[in-house]
Amino acid sequence: MFIMSATQVACTSRHDGLTQLPNRDFTEERIQDWMGEGTPFTVIFADLNGFKPINDQYGHGTGDKVLQIVARRWRQCLHQSDWIGRWGGDEFLIVCRDPHNSVSDLVATLRDALTVPIAVIPNHPLSVSASFGWAHFPQDGQDTDTLLQVADQSLYAAKRARQSWLLDPIHPAQSKAADGIAFVDEALRQDRVRVFYQPIIEAKSHTIWEWEALVRIEGSDGRLYAPKEFLPAIAQHHLLRKLDDRVMRLVFQDISHWHQHGWTGHVAINLSYMDLRDPSLLSLLASYHQQWPSVKPHALTFEILESALLVDMDPVKQTVSELDQRGYHFALDDFGTGFSSLVHLRELPIRQIKIDIQFVADWASIAGSRLLQALLAFAQTLHVPTVAEGVESMEQGRALARWGITGWQGYAISYPLPPHEVVSWQPHFDDSMPDG
Repeated sequence: MFIMSATQVACTSRHDGLTQLPNRDFTEERIQDWMGEGTPFTVIFADLNGFKPINDQYGHGTGDKVLQIVARRWRQCLHQSDWIGRWGGDEFLIVCRDPHNSVSDLVATLRDALTVPIAVIPNHPLSVSASFGWAHFPQDGQDTDTLLQVADQSLYAAKRARQSWLLDPIHPAQSKAADGIAFVDEALRQDRVRVFYQPIIEAKSHTIWEWEALVRIEGSDGRLYAPKEFLPAIAQHHLLRKLDDRVMRLVFQDISHWHQHGWTGHVAINLSYMDLRDPSLLSLLASYHQQWPSVKPHALTFEILESALLVDMDPVKQTVSELDQRGYHFALDDFGTGFSSLVHLRELPIRQIKIDIQFVADWASIAGSRLLQALLAFAQTLHVPTVAEGVESMEQGRALARWGITGWQGYAISYPLPPHEVVSWQPHFDDSMPDG
């Protein structure tokens, strides 16, 4: 019987069995070591494009051979002081440790290494490409989690821009973005994140359908800042996940408090693409339910931006499917602004469509009304209820009701309210509103 030596066991536990590259745990361990040395370096996430169709069409055996060839080609591109590990699936992590090397040149070399077709099937060469995102130590992060999150979001930004990489990735040192990042970071540390709630009303019954949770940040001057004033700065930053987690916690707290006063209802919460990719989302929700047991999954609707579904649908579908099985509801937000609405409605358990405010705002023009009616007719054929965002007048609400909108949301109904006003708030409409 063959018995591995201690050295062989250690090597096996630290390397990926398929590509023989260092595995994720070993790579993270080395990054922490290099951080301890204090010498600047760059981490580069590399994610293959076109790999899943190869796996699906030709089988995992062929896919494995493709990964082995990619790993071998990329390893040959690197300098002796550089590092490449397999992060998982079709994702790799490269560490460039030579400060004299140009990161963009290295990434271009890695990209060009994939331009030669991969010959693993006789007379049928295969092709893959890659997207890249990077972050620099120490300026982009002084701990492993932060540094890797910045690199991951740089990768996501490149994918969303349909580019191999961004020549000017999101870096916290950039002045305007840095101000916004610092603002959110300070608000999180000083507990100045607030959640307000805006009612969504059923157009026929004029009763409360649910409440949408809307984040605000209270400035040091006492002013409440709206999302448009700080979210763009952190759209590709790891702080967005922290902010979303804080909002989720506050929503659970508020619902639990309302339950103590006899309130039963639903709350809609926005989930970003980062949230849906985060493997800890399910465990985080489970911990919140354990802490506030009166809050049940069916009381929550997760709103997903249509534009957030344009990249890497597979992990999103998996997360959404698991959450749907646990009883959560899903709404497709800003409907009509993306490029693959039909795909989303077919592949995701969407129970509500929110018509984007730009279509609702143009309701009075001939072209605008026709487009709105077409969107609503389409939703009705799918038997999916619809919500009009940004309803600002009763005239607008009446027209939308005639065209078949299911629910209204906007300033004509109510401004966002602080948590303590939710339980007692009731909709009030004048006599001119339709009864259904």
